[in-house]
Amino acid sequence: MLRDHIYARDARVSSLALSALDAVFERTHTRTAGPSVVGGRLLPPEWRPTSREELSHCLALAVDLLVELSNEGARFGQEPHDIAIRHMRALLVAGRLAALEKLFAGDKVPDDVRARAAAAVEMCLCYDVESPNGYLRAFDTYVADIRSWLEGLKPIDTQGRLLTVVGVNPWHATIRGRQEQWQDELRALARYLLEHRPALEQELGWLMSDAAVSAWAFGYEMGKLDSGGALLGFLIDAGVRYGSTGLARGYISAVANVSSTAADRLNQLIDDIESRDPLFAYHLSTAAPAVSQAFERTVRLVDAGKLAPTFLQGFLMTPAGATLDVRQFSEALDRLVAAAEGGDIGAAQSAIDAVAYSIQQDADRAELLANERIRSAMWRLLDVATDLGGEDAYNWSQVLAQLVSLDPGHAARLAVTALLHDRLDRDEEAKAILIEMATSYPDVVMESLGSAILEDGVTLSVYLDNYKDLIAALPVEVVERWLHMTGVAEARRLARHLPIPYIDADSKVVVPALTYSTLAWFGGDESVFNEFLAGTHFFGGYTDELRVQYERRLKVARKLLAHPLAPMRYWAGVEEEYASRLMGELRQQEEEQYVL
Repeated sequence: MLRDHIYARDARVSSLALSALDAVFERTHTRTAGPSVVGGRLLPPEWRPTSREELSHCLALAVDLLVELSNEGARFGQEPHDIAIRHMRALLVAGRLAALEKLFAGDKVPDDVRARAAAAVEMCLCYDVESPNGYLRAFDTYVADIRSWLEGLKPIDTQGRLLTVVGVNPWHATIRGRQEQWQDELRALARYLLEHRPALEQELGWLMSDAAVSAWAFGYEMGKLDSGGALLGFLIDAGVRYGSTGLARGYISAVANVSSTAADRLNQLIDDIESRDPLFAYHLSTAAPAVSQAFERTVRLVDAGKLAPTFLQGFLMTPAGATLDVRQFSEALDRLVAAAEGGDIGAAQSAIDAVAYSIQQDADRAELLANERIRSAMWRLLDVATDLGGEDAYNWSQVLAQLVSLDPGHAARLAVTALLHDRLDRDEEAKAILIEMATSYPDVVMESLGSAILEDGVTLSVYLDNYKDLIAALPVEVVERWLHMTGVAEARRLARHLPIPYIDADSKVVVPALTYSTLAWFGGDESVFNEFLAGTHFFGGYTDELRVQYERRLKVARKLLAHPLAPMRYWAGVEEEYASRLMGELRQQEEEQYVL
């Protein structure tokens, strides 16, 4: 039936049937359950092999069908081969080497298909033979046959060799421990094309295409061999013509290190391109930043509006950026910050990432932080980045943490802004900074937090988020002093985040000092009490069994029923009732669960 659908005249039916054939080779057979009724009819039960023999027979028929389809010429194109390549490991593990040899035999299989098949076979050897837990490790004869087929599968002409060497990612060789062999093959191909210019010109279009995924590495090998830089102009012109930079960038990176005369020619060529294609000129210059004035060139293009300021980020975050002095670092940062202040979120993100990278890479940051211009730019950056938001919570916190000691008040205001505006997705990082600051700068933190929580715009955050750990980190006397200086309105905002009574290590029920004093002063206010009650177990998590947690809550509540503070007694009564109800529900669930 599947074969008939594949050969159907309706191309849509044929395509769907080919997808079904593809699915036959899947080694995982889970899927999302669909509707039980389609078109008003119940779905028939799915057929599945009931034994290994049936499964083997099913795979044999499916592979034979792929071979048959591959002989149909243009009708099915390369789809049969593509299906086999996608499932090469599964098919080889299933022992279908003979059928695969038939499928990829003959001159009709293009070199690019053979190269992709060879790469898939190498993945099978890596994971299913050379891996300690490989399925095929014990089958020496069969593995030898696979290796023999692999050697015959690889194309041997120049185009084919490029496909199997330059057409794969470097990691492909690394994971098999063939890095040195791959480098040798890459070098041999580079030498051959350097010595045979017509062959290079013939393959140039492919080398400039996306299929040449290791073009940079190939260009680098060519540059090391071409010590005089003879191909410099040729490869740059070809890159401009094809709109591809990989091969030329690799070549430039190497030749700039081996040829003392290439620098002047390189700069002349890039200068000529800059007016026509600033972006291409940027990519070429950054391939050899030390000899091509890459930083100065990029700054000039940014100032002229020909490149976005975000292109400066690379100089601050790559080995190229390691050569920047303080003045250059400041120039790059100033331009990114100015763009961020103009509303460019990408520039803000780039600047935050770049500064955080510099902080993480350089253990001694004294030189940067000692520069007033850089410090000023970093504060400006944090001001605008905190307002703009972004996906840089960790890096944002890293930069802010470095500046805390320079201006604790400024740092606290920024952290509180991020904390109370959780739309910025930095609230947890901001809270961590404030908790750390609470030890050295408690008054500063309390002042910034206290001022902010009274603003109408942050009311929702104060009521929906949990700041208990932050309040607990502040000295009790600091919070009490702030409450004395403010009043009941502030207590209403704070009450939800007060620490709740607990059982200490000596099994004694403790009412935290801040909770006691706040309820003593303001507990008669209905809103203050209701907020404290609402925050009792707000976003609380249970680390023990539910029964243990409920029993603990009951014990705390019952001990406080006779507390001298009326608000605490009332809280204890509400808590006892609620915990008792939870215990009853839990007991009922357990009884019903074990009813036979």
